[in-house]
Amino acid sequence: NWTLWAFSSLRRQLFWSQEEKRRSEFLRQDFHSYNLQEADTIMIFAIPRTMPVLGKKIQTECWPGTDVLAYRFAIPLDVANV
Repeated sequence: NWTLWAFSSLRRQLFWSQEEKRRSEFLRQDFHSYNLQEADTIMIFAIPRTMPVLGKKIQTECWPGTDVLAYRFAIPLDVANV
């Protein structure tokens, strides 16, 4: 969503502290092809039908302790492997 990315990036530049800016980055990329291994925190704005695929990707690529936030829809996770 280009509009959401642009709005978030502008807010970051105008209102966030230098420390928050240094520690954060908004990426506008294909979630499926992006490697999540280095992410500390992930915020997802997606639709319900994509959540099962995203859940598998997160469990495969993210380290334990990675913060994952989803706006509006739950991410189905295999709790036995979390």
